[in-house]
Amino acid sequence: MGMEIEWKYQATPEILEEIANSFSGKFEVFHMKTVYFDTPDRLLSAEKITLRIRRENNVSIATVKSPKQGLGRGEWECAGENMAQVLPVLAQESCLSALNGLKSEDLSPICGAEFTRRAMAMAVPGGEVELALDLGKVTGSGREAPICEVEIEGKTGEASQWEAFARDFAEKFGLHPQPKSKFRRALALTLEEK
Repeated sequence: MGMEIEWKYQATPEILEEIANSFSGKFEVFHMKTVYFDTPDRLLSAEKITLRIRRENNVSIATVKSPKQGLGRGEWECAGENMAQVLPVLAQESCLSALNGLKSEDLSPICGAEFTRRAMAMAVPGGEVELALDLGKVTGSGREAPICEVEIEGKTGEASQWEAFARDFAEKFGLHPQPKSKFRRALALTLEEK
């Protein structure tokens, strides 16, 4: 199983620039366009499962995420342009019961996100994290809300080291936790989530 462990923090455009200017390393830039999918009765959302296809520059990556388990949550990815291609792969890889028997025609786009990510790998004792600075918007039901956040995701090493780095980083830049994922914020814009 893939496991994602990350810390999200609210920011302002000024804080993102302050962070970007405080590091001598080069940030890699990604233009992200995400479409989130669910059934008409919101089966996946009810199970706290996120299913998306994200265009990262010129590459499409499909991802399914399962609910949190301790510090992390399950995450599985595969390349693909549409649900017909990726759903069988993600269902098999993740073994999530909510995906069993689902067909691509059972799913439709429900909300989305568009943002620019500046990302950089950073060393922590015994491992590495990815620092990401995200600026853009979430969308749903013809409405939108801003995205301006910092993400720190553990890549290699121990979760305790990642957590210590994230805590110190947040304190240094005066960051406050962002409790909701981009998906949950986009979903909140849809008509049924007023």
